[in-house]
Amino acid sequence: LYEAITVIPDACGLKEHDCILASSSVAFDPFILETIIAICRGLTVVLANDSEYNNPRQILRCISEYNVNIFQTVPSKLKMVISCDSDYKKLTSIERYLLGGEPPSKKEVDFIREHSNASIYNLYGLVEDTIWSSVADITNSDIYDINSVIIGHEIYLLDDNLNETRVNEIGEIYLGGNGLCI
Repeated sequence: LYEAITVIPDACGLKEHDCILASSSVAFDPFILETIIAICRGLTVVLANDSEYNNPRQILRCISEYNVNIFQTVPSKLKMVISCDSDYKKLTSIERYLLGGEPPSKKEVDFIREHSNASIYNLYGLVEDTIWSSVADITNSDIYDINSVIIGHEIYLLDDNLNETRVNEIGEIYLGGNGLCI
């Protein structure tokens, strides 16, 4: 958790006095970033209740009403939120999108690029890895990689014999380091 508190906010450009919407279920590990880490780093947290975090219109209301400028979400939820704000009027306050839990969608990333100057980050990690293992700024990239490994984490691409792969070889992602749960 120490690495998460000290590294993830810096890697995603989060600053004291930013405002983040906690729109993840308390059972989903990104909730830790949206609440504990955010509070430890001096961000304002808007805590969506059960009826709000599953309702895209309510998420938009929270973003607009509380001037939220950081939105962490899974791309499928972003798709639902965007579908309720196709003219991008309620998302104008968002300065940074933190997308994780699923691969980013080109359609939604392109929509954000066309309608704002917001930064877009691709976050990667597994539940066993205590939130996120890597952060990649994909704002100006057509490749949605997992790029920068967060300090205290290790990512390996291994073949069927658990040997590291070479560039352009197919393999499976293995995680290691202090961030893993035991």
